[in-house]
Amino acid sequence: GNWEHYAGIDRRTAERTYGPAGVELLFNSTARVRLGNATLTVVGIDDPVLGRPNVVAAARGLDGREPCIWVVHAPGYVDGVPRERFPRPAAILAGHTHGGQIRLPFYTPYTPPGSGRFVAGWYNDTLAPLYVSRGIGEVAIPARLFCPPELPIFKLKRSGEQGAVLAAAREGTAPRSPLTITRL
Repeated sequence: GNWEHYAGIDRRTAERTYGPAGVELLFNSTARVRLGNATLTVVGIDDPVLGRPNVVAAARGLDGREPCIWVVHAPGYVDGVPRERFPRPAAILAGHTHGGQIRLPFYTPYTPPGSGRFVAGWYNDTLAPLYVSRGIGEVAIPARLFCPPELPIFKLKRSGEQGAVLAAAREGTAPRSPLTITRL
């Protein structure tokens, strides 16, 4: 997220605070989550607006064969990532936009700097399918209008065959991936 940056909480303090609870923070780094004989690689990229994002460091060691999801706070960063330079993740998850928060009919939704062209939902024209969550919070004004909060839950499945289709709920299908992810 970005609130740690706004609050002046540095990485060492955040790790000291969250570490005892078993939380591993991903600052331009990768973690592997194992459940039984399945492994999911999660790539975390530092906040592009207030942090120091480094996708080269974050994706180091990836070969493109393992199921992988990228997480980045501000979605506008995704458009600047060269497609040919990194192994394609199954999906990229982002937030930051609050979905526009106050959505007046016939007006373009306001999104904060770092959002780029993204507001909310699935986008299939980036490095990998990108989901931008509206989240549950607000910024500046403690209200939402025509923009309900959301806490998306995704169902992950190992594909039965290499190159299975990533199915996005309500949005049709997206390009090939070794992982299936569906928004419930």
